Amino acid sequence: MTDTTLGKGDFLRAISSLMTSDFKNLGRGSDDSPPITAETRLDAHGLSLDSFDRMRLARLVNEMFHVYESTTEEDLLRASRVGDWADIAASAWRRFGEKITFLTSGSTGQVKPCEHAFRSIEQEAAHFAEIFGDRNRVVALVPVIRRPC
Repeated sequence: MTDTTLGKGDFLRAISSLMTSDFKNLGRGSDDSPPITAETRLDAHGLSLDSFDRMRLARLVNEMFHVYESTTEEDLLRASRVGDWADIAASAWRRFGEKITFLTSGSTGQVKPCEHAFRSIEQEAAHFAEIFGDRNRVVALVPVIRRPC
């Protein structure tokens, strides 16, 4: 288990970002969509998720934070608010927080999960903080890959 203390707010931000990205990929979200908060409901009185949406998003949260390792994955489907998902993920993390899984963007093929040891992510972040710690802004440039028609 990791010795890093992550709070509910950390999980909430990650889950909100995950959901927002998923909605945009499905063409259902935009930059002016209301923010997803702890109190955002998952039912018709909130995000209006149908059963397939709810299962897809629960799977993403389950996979990212390895909730399935704590045997509480069914709780994600019973939850009524996004904050409940953050609580469930945080609880699983406290017990089994050694790995985290990110999804590739799919820009060069199929979207695929990439599992990382959380300790490695921490070490990488510390390394870059040391290198760029005195900077106010970092700009990353990515080359455009042109494919022949």
